[in-house]
Amino acid sequence: MSQLDFNFRVLAQAQDEGVPVLERLRYLCISCTNLDEFFEIRAATVRHAQDFEIPLASDGLTPATVLKRIHDRAADLVESQYRCWNAVLRPALSESGVRVLSREKWNAKQTRWLRAYFRDEILPVLSPLGLDPAHPFPKILNKSLNIVVVLKGKDAFGRSGHLAIVRAPRSLPRIIQLPEKASGGEYDFVFLSSVLSVFVDELFPGMEVQGAYQFRVTRNSELIVDEDEVENLALALRDELVGRGISVSEVFHFAAGPFNNSVENPRVPGRDPEGRSYFSFASFEDPDGNRWLLQEIPTRLPGREWK
Repeated sequence: MSQLDFNFRVLAQAQDEGVPVLERLRYLCISCTNLDEFFEIRAATVRHAQDFEIPLASDGLTPATVLKRIHDRAADLVESQYRCWNAVLRPALSESGVRVLSREKWNAKQTRWLRAYFRDEILPVLSPLGLDPAHPFPKILNKSLNIVVVLKGKDAFGRSGHLAIVRAPRSLPRIIQLPEKASGGEYDFVFLSSVLSVFVDELFPGMEVQGAYQFRVTRNSELIVDEDEVENLALALRDELVGRGISVSEVFHFAAGPFNNSVENPRVPGRDPEGRSYFSFASFEDPDGNRWLLQEIPTRLPGREWK
């Protein structure tokens, strides 16, 4: 809970009129990022304790009680973040010449440019997914932007549509700058979510869009593996990542050992035959494009033990 309290103090910096407006915006973003990480790791750990009935912590609170307190405190924080953005920072940015335009305020010229941008840059990379009993609910990537669309009518194949999901690829910018000649302002921006919501009907010709609502999922990012119960730690971690929809290489080791940098030290498929620490690897790329290397360490070298 102290981490949530810390985020309130970060948010207070965003509300401080003595701080430059762009720095205040940065503080708001930091408080949002911190909250994501809190749920990915800290809240996820508490949820794990609840699911597996782990004994009470030293404070004597049950995981259910802690989760309820987290929910209430986090709800207050999110409400304060939205209020800070909509009532304080957005108007302050506009007064400074940086306009973040809501879709209700687009004029005809801005709308024409955004429609053309949608057709040229966004539409080609979108793949809507229908939701019906014949199709399982799709895997939603962690912290990705998604639009759920309520539909009425029949598609080109004569099928009745009710719900669909449009997932925004991470390659698309989350905020789009309009050119001055189209918008009239040198620093005019719109959110990608607004563009998707307004023009999503172009993905469903012949059908009526009755509503479009953005959402995202913050997933448990804590890798929890019982080392006492798992003989092959590298494979266990790999399977955990694959289960979360992340593409992971097969486990491998190097013929001449991990500390030999010779070009004559090729990769060999499979775990180190002797199961030695520091000898087995797997690599993966996260949804943000960062590349990672997993190294199996059942037993640390002297001097590197966990305290």
